[in-house]
Amino acid sequence: RFAAQCGGRMAPLYPCLTALQCAHPRKSLAGIRAKGCASLLDGADGRVLARETGEVQFTEYGLSGICIMQLSGLLAPGRGPKRPVVALDLFPALSETELAALFAQRVGLLGSEAAEFWLGLLPAKLGRALWADAGLPENARALPASAWPKLAATAKCWRFEGLTPCGWKQAQTTGGGLLLDEVEDDFQFKGCPGLYFVGETLDCAGSCGGYNLHWAFGSGITAGRDAVRISARRHRHAAARYARYVLGSSALSRMAVASRTASGTTSPSRPSSTKGSARSRANASPGGSSGSSGGTGGSGISGGSGDPNSDESTTSGPAYSVPGSVALVAFNEGAAQTGNECAID
Repeated sequence: RFAAQCGGRMAPLYPCLTALQCAHPRKSLAGIRAKGCASLLDGADGRVLARETGEVQFTEYGLSGICIMQLSGLLAPGRGPKRPVVALDLFPALSETELAALFAQRVGLLGSEAAEFWLGLLPAKLGRALWADAGLPENARALPASAWPKLAATAKCWRFEGLTPCGWKQAQTTGGGLLLDEVEDDFQFKGCPGLYFVGETLDCAGSCGGYNLHWAFGSGITAGRDAVRISARRHRHAAARYARYVLGSSALSRMAVASRTASGTTSPSRPSSTKGSARSRANASPGGSSGSSGGTGGSGISGGSGDPNSDESTTSGPAYSVPGSVALVAFNEGAAQTGNECAID
């Protein structure tokens, strides 16, 4: 919502990596798991949109399991199929012809109930449900040869229709959000420096297996590092601008000379001023004379003399020392007038 208020283009939010509800769930199979291949089809034209292999879990409301959750990520509003269908292949290692031949060889295992036919292949409840969906009679003692290809076709493409993703409570991540082309490579919102969107706030959702956690951590670290870099740069620029305003260019040039002298880089271009500093004048007793500028630990930089005819800057602060490692020291306007030092980090 905040990203939309900032003017960002959004993709509709939806629960991603979640179980699927079916229009006609097979409640009798709740709790049963089976390995197989799950395919997401477009019910309008039968196109296969994605295929996942793994364990499928049957529930009271529909289908679950890792491979089903992977497919749910493709059901984004407005971008997924209008009539999604999941087709289960319970024997992915065999072709339909090979599976029909295997079923025909097991005729001798048929007892009074079809459940005995599935011994060693599928759980009994699952086998009975598959048998019923193939339209085969429960009494399987006398089945025509055409029954086995029909049963094999059902086992290779068991369709579940009327699918809708389960709610947010079961979702592993959020789909949709701020479009990726609304942020820079460092995840900074375009046109608004210092504002970042990362992780699930963006329209990016990965597969199961820790990829979404990696995306959240990685994008957050990248944005955080960039924010620190920009903040440090702005701080340095702000301090430099303040120093130029308060001290003036003359004082900054003297600071540079003093810093280079203290570090042994070069010798001063001209002797230090002997005029009294603002602090010396402020602390001098009546009738006393102003002390010369200077400081401990480095070359002294004198402040303004207050004489309008002097060539010294009248905006610089009191005298202070500049060790070779000092990058910038600044004083506020009040310090220039009263002699009180105010350093900016």
